[in-house]
This record gives sequence, C-alpha cells and structure tokens, in this order.
Amino acid sequence: MSLSPVRTLILGPAMAELERGCDDRAVFGGFSKFVLAKLDQWAKDEPSQNASIKRAIEVFSSYTSLDITSREKAVNDLLKFARGHYVRQKPVPRQQKIHLGTEMSLASIPGIGPERAKLLKKLGLVTVLDALNHFPIRFIDRTKVLRIAQLSTGTEATVFAKVLDVREPRAGRNFVQALFGDSTGKIMATWFNNPYVLKKLAIGKTVALYGKVGDYGGPHMTNPDLDTDIQDMGIVPVYPLTTGLPQWVIRSVIKKIVDNMPEIGDGYLPNAVKKSMSLPSLRESYEKVHFPDNFEQLKLCEKRLVLDEFLLMETALLLRRAEYRQQDAPIIKGAQKSSKDFLSKLPFEPTIAQKRCCLEIAKDLESGRPMNRLLHGDVGSGKTVVGLSACSSAAKLGYQVAWIAPTEILASQTYNVARKLLPFNTAYLSGSSKKMAREKIFELLSSGEPCVLFGTHALLEDWVKFENLGLVVVDEQHRFGVLQRARLAKKGFCPHVLVMSATPIPRTLAMTIYGDLDVSVVDEMPKGRATIETKVLTGAGSLAYKTALAEIEKGRQVYVVCPLVEESEKLSAKAATKQFVELTESHFKGIPCGLLHGRMPSKEKDEVMCRFRDKELKILVSTTVIEVGIDVPNATVMIIENAERFGLAQLHQLRGRVGRGEHKSYCFLIPSRPTVSLQVLERTANGLEVAEEDLKLRGPGDIGGTMQSGLPMLASSRLITPSNFPLLSLAREIAEDIIKHDPELRFKENRELRTGIEGKMAQRVGLAWVS
Repeated sequence: MSLSPVRTLILGPAMAELERGCDDRAVFGGFSKFVLAKLDQWAKDEPSQNASIKRAIEVFSSYTSLDITSREKAVNDLLKFARGHYVRQKPVPRQQKIHLGTEMSLASIPGIGPERAKLLKKLGLVTVLDALNHFPIRFIDRTKVLRIAQLSTGTEATVFAKVLDVREPRAGRNFVQALFGDSTGKIMATWFNNPYVLKKLAIGKTVALYGKVGDYGGPHMTNPDLDTDIQDMGIVPVYPLTTGLPQWVIRSVIKKIVDNMPEIGDGYLPNAVKKSMSLPSLRESYEKVHFPDNFEQLKLCEKRLVLDEFLLMETALLLRRAEYRQQDAPIIKGAQKSSKDFLSKLPFEPTIAQKRCCLEIAKDLESGRPMNRLLHGDVGSGKTVVGLSACSSAAKLGYQVAWIAPTEILASQTYNVARKLLPFNTAYLSGSSKKMAREKIFELLSSGEPCVLFGTHALLEDWVKFENLGLVVVDEQHRFGVLQRARLAKKGFCPHVLVMSATPIPRTLAMTIYGDLDVSVVDEMPKGRATIETKVLTGAGSLAYKTALAEIEKGRQVYVVCPLVEESEKLSAKAATKQFVELTESHFKGIPCGLLHGRMPSKEKDEVMCRFRDKELKILVSTTVIEVGIDVPNATVMIIENAERFGLAQLHQLRGRVGRGEHKSYCFLIPSRPTVSLQVLERTANGLEVAEEDLKLRGPGDIGGTMQSGLPMLASSRLITPSNFPLLSLAREIAEDIIKHDPELRFKENRELRTGIEGKMAQRVGLAWVS
C-alpha cells in the first residue's frame, strides 16, 4: 500500500511538527503555510476530497492563533486524514500472484513452510479458510498518536519517539531495554525474550511504540509493539497467539491470504437484503474485518459475516423444525385432563406458570404432530414437576417414556422424586448400573408396558430398545447436544420431545437460538421459597465463614465452591482439594465435611451426595459439578471462592442450590480481585436480568457457552457481541421468508445457502432432508 504524492509530502513535516511541540517551525517559512500550499495542490489532484480539504484549510489558516492543544489536534487530524484516504496500489507483481483455494493447506503457501504450519495448527489453522476465519480479538488504533507527556498510566497508546539509548541482553539478562524521547519527555520500553527487536532499534531513528503505559520511576511500556514504518500507521489487528508464534507472523500470514483472496462466493444473504442494508461483498468483508480502513467499515463487515452465518443456522433449524412437524407422532388423547389430574394430586399448589406450561405441552401431546418444545425456567422454578406431568400423561395412555439427565446425581434425584409422584413403573439406568438391573430394564422395555425410564447417557446405548416410546424428556438442554437428542428420539417412532433448561437466556434469544423448538417459559417462582441474600466480599471472606458456622449450629448445611479440582501453577485460583484440607483444619475443624468433584468415580460422587442429602455431612466442598439440579432444601449457605472466574449466569445457577426450602439463605461471592460485574447478583435474583447483564459483559467468542449449546460452532463466533444479537431475529425473519417461497432451496439465488447447509449444518442439527 502507498500514499499519493501530496499526502506523502505532508506526513514527514507533520510528524516533525508534533515532535517540536507544534511551534509552526517544522518547515522553513512556517509549517502552516507549507500545509496550506499542499492542501491547495491536494484539492486540484483529488476534487472528491474538496469538502474535507476545505475544512483543513480553515483550520490551518488560523493555526498561528491557536493554543498548543488545538494545534496538536489539528496536526493529528491532518495525519489521520492523510493516512486514512490512501490510494491502494497492487504491491505484488503479476508473476508473484499466488493462486489460493479455501481448502488449500497453509503449509503449501510460499513463505509459510512446514515448521510455521505446525505452530499455526496449534491455533486450529490448517487451511486458507481457517486463517480467514481466525478473526482479530482487538485492534490497535495507530491513527491516534499522543505525545509522551500526554500518556496516562494504565492506558494503551501510540507514541512517535526517537531511539535515544539501547541496552542489549547480556549473561543472566534475557531482555532488551531502550530509551525513547520526543520534545515533551522520555519513555523506557522493555522486551523480554525478544532479541530480534534489536534490529529495529537504531539510535536516532523515529519509531512508533504501542502498548500499555506503566510507571516505573517514569513512563514505561513492557513488550510494546514497535514499528519503524511510521508512514503506515493505520488500524492494526491483534490475533490470538500460541507459543513460538509472534503477532507479526500471524499478521503476515493472514495479510498474504487477504492480498491473494481465494474464490469464496458471496455467501447466503439474498441480494435484496444486501442491497437494502448496504452490506459489502463477502470478499470485501473478509478483507476489511482483518485490515479495516476505519472502525465504521469494520463494524459493517463484521455485521455482514455474522448475519451470513446466523442465516445459515436459522435456516437449518427452521428446516429441521418443518421436517419434524411433517411426521406423525403418538396421539396422547386426554393429555390436558391427565395433566390437570396430576397437578391436583400434588402435595403443594402449582404456580400459574407451571399450569400454563403443562397446558401448552398437553396440547402438543394431543396434536398428532411431534412435540419439539423447550421448557425454560429459572433455577428452582419447578420445571421438573411440569416434565413429570407430561410423563404422567404419556404413561397413562400406555406409552413408555425416556428421561435423560447429564449427570447420575441429577438423574437419580429426579428418579427418586418421580417414584413418589407417578403411579407407573419407574426405573433408573446409569453407566454404573449392575448387570441384574440392566436385565430387568431390558425386560420391562421389551414388554411394552408403560413406564418411565430415568438415566444418563447410558440411555443412548444400543441395547436400550423401547417397544413403545412416546415421549423423550431431556433435562438440562445446554449440556446435551442436538445429535444426542436426535439419537435418543430415533429409539421410538417419532416420539414427542421435551427439552428443559435453567440456563438464563433472554426469551428473545431463546426463541431464535433454539430455532427448531417451541418455547415454554416457567417465569414464576413457587410460593414459600426462602429469599437468598447475596453479598460480594473482599479479602478473606470471614463474614461468609462466620455465617456458615452460625447456620450449621442451627442444623443447616453449607456449600463451598472452588473453580479448580487441584492446584495449578498457571492459575492463581483456589482448588477444591486444597480448600477441603484447609477448611477441615481451620474454620470447620471437627465438623463433618465432604469433597465432590468431576474426576471422582460416579459411585463415589453418589455416596458423597447421598451423605450430604441425608444431613450426615454438614459442609460440601465442590467444583461446579453441583451447578445442575442438586436439591438439598436444608442447605442455606453458598460460598463461592474466586467468584470472578465464573460467568454471571453460572454464578446464578450455583446460587440456586440454596434457598430451596423455607429457611433464609445466603450466597457469598469471594473474588480474588475487585470485580464490579458481580454486583449484578447482589442487585437482582431474576435469572433473565442476570442473563441480559451477562451477555452485555461478554467479549467476542464467549457466546459459545450459552448461545451455541447443542448447535454447531459458528466460524464467526469471535465476532458475535451483544450489539450483534438483534441480527439473530433478523436472520430468522429472512430465513422464514426464504423457506416460505422456496422450501427446498432450489432457486438459483438460494443454491449457495443449500450447499452451506448440506456441508456445514445438516448433520449437526439432525436434518435429514438433504441427500
């Protein structure tokens, strides 16, 4: 890339003017007069820029009467204007043009080679398309240049400065230090384990430094970006790295691919949508999302790529939904009456929300079309009762039911509840079930007798064959993939499917994320539930442990949650195993205490949970294995160490393990550093409010845990931010319109969309229509 001649002539004097403190003497005869002369020439060369040039002429005509701050702004604006509107020229001679294909191996591209390709593979980059989809995590804006005196500790900034002194590595010292200066001050920079930086540090040379400003007896940067080409200070991408692969290598690899862009088609969006939204082509979007000219352009290109993939996902899900609805399913007559009968016999009064959801499900069961419904509700809202109501309706009419949960603890707990509430055969199957128990279950299922089988992923084993499967219930949907759901459903002749989730997701997102499902929401908590007082504590959290001891004296029980199982040298976080030892020797000495984590054998986990449920253990030290479904009404205190290491939605889930009885409960969040976001949990107990805030706080890419549960990972996931969420609803509207007019995607305009679904989505969402 190069600049037009007039712009190039302006750059050097403008940077010199900044270094001199904007004294209007960077050029003999006056810097402002020099600029005005060049601006006149610029206006003749590029009439299209006349409006911007006219504004610059007005500013520099009064330059001598401006104060220093206004002069600095004027010069910086001039530099940004000159750099921001460069004329692109093709830098690669025709004979050096590389012909790339999207599936071409990176190792085969000239200049990369096998060794560098091995390092790229650690980042998941094997093909050209992988590299194009390796989006930046952030950008460095080098168009905004500060003087050294303007730097503030703790901020990131770019400065132009001369190299004044260099200290090379020597024995016992593996770092390079250099002193830089401009007319306003000096700054020191240190590079660790990077001797190659010496090649760029020539005494007297002006360079660009970008980094976070520290203060070690004066301004300082550690491992800053260093650039000697200060005429090309645009917006620079910063990529995720791996050991041995510096930032400049990733940039150069992706730049080479972008400069030799392969044929990639133009995506899935209808032409009318692209035109009405003024969206760039797919080719331009890929180029500018890596190397944008400005941030407005970057946002538009991100929008294009994200909307493209959202459309692919939503279309696949809607096709899956339409395909499922065309099939016949068991007609469970009288399901509405059966549901009412079941609810009337409960030992408590169900909430209005529970009754409404039961009615919605019962209508599906009576329809003769396969139910495919998501039952969504906050922690403790009573989803299990709603699910059991559906089981009762199906079993009452002679059908068999499969209820699958992600963990043995949750599956066995629900089984024990069902035994008391359902007047039908119930059974439990897990990976640790004995041979005799398995044989009895095989006989029960083979007989075709109505029953409800509870279990874990063991229900997916080939030998588990239902003779008359009418309903499948999948508990905790976010831990159970689409393919697993589809595999279980295939065990019956198109059974009804009910999936349940307590993961906090705003309803508008739930409607589009689970695009193949109808959605019912239990948006009301049962009466009589205790309040949970949530506090964020700093320091050692002594209040939490004092409260815990006081509650134990009242006969209550306590959870203590840690982010790790064992100590880690890389992570300064508390581990459950170490915390267990420390607590039993200090705060809780002499008090029965149990340890629970995911690495324990299933049998051992069950034993610990049973002892805690039966009040034999007063304290349970655990990892997040208790996040889902454990119900101990006597537990009233939840203490979460290193709380900042968990997402807000996950903390809300953990908090829901207490407050399940009539006693007032407490949740103490103990972060290892001050974290403002945790205050949301102090402020509200509403899961949807927590979810909204959680989504606002998330960075690009973090969406995977909540939004893409059971769905294929999207290539553009790193670009998906809360500001892009409205595109989900838009993508769904576009998908609905496409399917309405072209249900099999046979039109020419939709062929690329069909190909994308066949290649990327069909198998993952359980879509069978493609051949």
